[in-house]
Amino acid sequence: MKTVLITGGTGFLGRNIIPLLLEKNYKVSNLAPGTYEDERVENIFFDAHEDDPRETLKGRDFDFVLHLAAYSTPKLATEYEKTMKLNVEFTEKLLQSASTFPSLKGFFFFSTALVYSDKAARPLREEALTETRAGDFYSESKIKAEAVCKHFYDQGLPLHIWRLTNCFGPYQAHFPHPNLIPQIMKEAIDKKKVTILNGSYTRDFLFSKDLASLIVEALELKDAYFLLNVATGTPHSVSEIAEVVAKELDAPIEDLKKELPQSSDLTLNISKLKTLFPHFKFTAFDEALRSSLAYYIHIV
Repeated sequence: MKTVLITGGTGFLGRNIIPLLLEKNYKVSNLAPGTYEDERVENIFFDAHEDDPRETLKGRDFDFVLHLAAYSTPKLATEYEKTMKLNVEFTEKLLQSASTFPSLKGFFFFSTALVYSDKAARPLREEALTETRAGDFYSESKIKAEAVCKHFYDQGLPLHIWRLTNCFGPYQAHFPHPNLIPQIMKEAIDKKKVTILNGSYTRDFLFSKDLASLIVEALELKDAYFLLNVATGTPHSVSEIAEVVAKELDAPIEDLKKELPQSSDLTLNISKLKTLFPHFKFTAFDEALRSSLAYYIHIV
């Protein structure tokens, strides 16, 4: 039975990935400050701000590492020192630990499309220029962590960096600093009205269950890229989100049509992703939205 160490397994993406790993008969160990409630999962209690993975994991061995633990959005990465300690320093210590695993076949680090420079040509290829923006601690931490990963990759560690577009789905936090989709859904459930700032705003949104499926499939690949853009390749507007939510809740829509700061075009080139997963089918966007909405209706 192949073994997987997942950091932050009780978080948003971890809770989507672990069920699929268990379904595929992987032995899962969760390195996190919380407990994943399934007797098949080994919970290794760990505080990344206080503990050292090189000590906690000393003498252990895993086939794969899925490194999810991080301040995972700009809204959460508001304190520079804490962000760098978790997103960069902890990553380096975890890589040092993983380099001692005799059976290691793959270490997956999850980064973001926000690392790309505004000056880079679109659609963004993996080789495009990255850029640190003033005051953006989140993308800066991911760029620095990627550099650490590259160092270990050059030393022979089987390492893969996945640059993700905007993820959404069940278990994504709807407070206190929600991302766009959970914010729209939570407010619509509470107020019986769908309010959006500007319906013309577009992004490529990646359903968390699709990402989980891609990750589990990737563990079976013999070869994979060091750097990989992970997105659907199809942008969707905020109006589309609002229409699905409004229909499901039988609620009116109010588009405030506010002038928002010009957002960076984060259209990703996913040719490498298509090469690795030529037969993968993404969940229809409206179906993914309804699945997410059902989750928030259940918990709110």
